[in-house]
Amino acid sequence: MRNLGYNEPQARMTRASLWQAQQDSAALHSMLQDTDTLPSWVNSKIAVASADIAKVKRYMDYKLMRRAQVRKNPSDEAQIAKAIQRLSPRLNREIKSRNKVVASAALQLRALLHQQPLAAMAFIDNMLNNLAVTSPAAMKPGQHAMTLKVYTRMKKMWSNALKNGRR
Repeated sequence: MRNLGYNEPQARMTRASLWQAQQDSAALHSMLQDTDTLPSWVNSKIAVASADIAKVKRYMDYKLMRRAQVRKNPSDEAQIAKAIQRLSPRLNREIKSRNKVVASAALQLRALLHQQPLAAMAFIDNMLNNLAVTSPAAMKPGQHAMTLKVYTRMKKMWSNALKNGRR
């Protein structure tokens, strides 16, 4: 069993779901012809499912690639630990911020760095990608821009901490 940094082994259920999705996908592909007319919700559901599966695949590609890199170069773990140590005082200050968005983002990043440091950059990128497709109108006035700014800053902070650890 590979330990990918999570407490719950759910790969069997995920694999069963993927198998069923593959079967359903193949069946739908066979049913449809390029010239068929369909309701727009059908295309939307398929496009979203396809995009979601692609996101998971890219995440797993990264996770497995990163895991292999750490195995090849165990000093990476020590460098990551040093980067976390360097970044922790700044995150602790950010957590005490009066700005709830700043404090929440710093708290999430600190928790993630202590639990799954290799997933931190993927998490931050995922948050930034979600914000990129979220309409500012869906959030309180100014919250979208502030959240985008905060996660961009968190990404820069973590990137800098990692770079400084490799010097």
